[in-house]
Amino acid sequence: MRTMNFKEHLEFGFWLFIPIYLILVTIIGEVELKFEIIGFLFYLLGTVLPDFDKEDSTIRRAMYLLYLGSVSSISHSFFVKHLGFYSWPLSMGIAYISWKVLPKTKHRGIFHSIRFSFMYSLLSLPVSIILGGNLNSTLFLFLMAFFGYTIHLILDGSLKF
Repeated sequence: MRTMNFKEHLEFGFWLFIPIYLILVTIIGEVELKFEIIGFLFYLLGTVLPDFDKEDSTIRRAMYLLYLGSVSSISHSFFVKHLGFYSWPLSMGIAYISWKVLPKTKHRGIFHSIRFSFMYSLLSLPVSIILGGNLNSTLFLFLMAFFGYTIHLILDGSLKF
């Protein structure tokens, strides 16, 4: 059986956003524009994120770019006062080596579960708090992340707990 690729997961999820959005807004009520936009981004990322555990996946490659850039930059900001120019090679080395030693998981393992869908959704909570979200906006972000991720699992036929 052929599995869906990055583009297919993203596009299928993209078009499912509208009915999910309408249902959530009907139940929860309207939320501020900034929470709608962030919810949409959490949702879209969720439609492709479960394939992070697949070595050659597009999302893994994109996350590699973000990881190297983020960890190198954050490390550099800590070391630059003490090491000057040498802070960059050290920071880049830390980023590269730490990515290589991250535990590898099998494809359709822990990342393809409702449990991880819930864990991904929890990432929306600090975002809502930082942006001053109320209960409705927090719930909106959480559910958008959850539904985006869960749609991927349903499309893969790998809905497990």
